[in-house]
Amino acid sequence: MILLALRLWLCKCSPSRSSSPNSSSSTSSDGSKKKAGDGLDKEDINKFALVDFQALASSKYEKTCTVCLCEFTSKDVAIRLLPGCNHSFHPACIEMWLFSHTSCPICRKSLLPLAMVAKSSSSSIQDHAQEEHHRGEEVV
Repeated sequence: MILLALRLWLCKCSPSRSSSPNSSSSTSSDGSKKKAGDGLDKEDINKFALVDFQALASSKYEKTCTVCLCEFTSKDVAIRLLPGCNHSFHPACIEMWLFSHTSCPICRKSLLPLAMVAKSSSSSIQDHAQEEHHRGEEVV
């Protein structure tokens, strides 16, 4: 009886049992397996648009990073925009979030399908923000 209880306890607490064959996983862009709930790879995060602070300052995008709650300043050379929702963050702040999450911290929109196509659209977002800056549009 004691041996049976000990065996059940060892099976339950064994680290190799925590990754059961039924746990869901996906393949990252580099072909390696990722457990469900893991965040994005640095390579995928780098596909998301980086916008000049000056271009962002006069546009419709947020003026505050909602991860650290600090306003963007002229010292912030670049601001990262997430595809699909266009929420803006300090690059270091959103990278930390995205290493363990696959969604926007504001609206929770999934970024997994967007990570694959983000690079192609990043230049158009940058162009749009710069056009607004040059035109001096006041966006509410």
